Amino acid sequence: MEIDNVLIEKEVEVEEEESILSQVLVSPKNYEWINNETIVVVIKVEKSEMSHDLSQIKICGKSMLDWVLIATSGPKQEVIDNASDEKLLQELKLFSLKAKYVFVAYSDTPFLEKRTFCEVMDYFCRKGLNAMALPRGYVFRSEYLQLAEEFGALVKKSFGKRDFQTVDNSKLLMELNEHLSQRIKAYHISNGVVLFSEQTIQIDADVEIESGVIIYPNNILLGQTYLGRNVVLESGNIIEDSVIEDNCVIKSSKIYNSKIQKNKHIGPFAKMNGESI
Repeated sequence: MEIDNVLIEKEVEVEEEESILSQVLVSPKNYEWINNETIVVVIKVEKSEMSHDLSQIKICGKSMLDWVLIATSGPKQEVIDNASDEKLLQELKLFSLKAKYVFVAYSDTPFLEKRTFCEVMDYFCRKGLNAMALPRGYVFRSEYLQLAEEFGALVKKSFGKRDFQTVDNSKLLMELNEHLSQRIKAYHISNGVVLFSEQTIQIDADVEIESGVIIYPNNILLGQTYLGRNVVLESGNIIEDSVIEDNCVIKSSKIYNSKIQKNKHIGPFAKMNGESI
């Protein structure tokens, strides 16, 4: 699925179109200025209480860093390694030459949503602030940042229920997976996809599903998979990085890196890998 900015200009207002990778934002305010005047710096965090490298863990097909980049998409983005406050400040000074505002996020806050990112920037601008500390992250006016010698005492403000919560243990990781999975499924349902027993269905973030598709229980859709209009997935399929064109019926099959053309019936118990039929 293509990751876009989802900020769509209209005559009177700007409305953010709902997508799998962002939340609904309906507002009379024009947030296009955020794209033009902000640079987002995401600090990559790798260590946690878990034995696994956080940067390698995938949730709904994407890393935690990916989810933070999605939530802050639109402006120019930079990813840097974690560092001491002194070194971080010097790096931020360099980035501040490229935009009016600098938004600093951490890769271990993947609950962050696009809606909240826009709210943070709107608040910061309306209040005319120079620097603000978030529960996990910062916002700076570039002119202030260029002269700062240390982070010092910053205005503190919380946004959202858990947008800036650090995911650093197995319990939070499981909660994150459930949260993002529900967002993905809710998006598809809103677009006319029918999910029976949706708790038994797994759908990665990059899966594209057209309207009219019916998915029965115990289906797993992974990677860059595409389902055309009116496809029916009966129970028990695993489909990864494959294209299923319009009006196909797939039953209890395993399909990898394959393309199935329109109006085909596949299964039960078919196995395909790298095929086109």
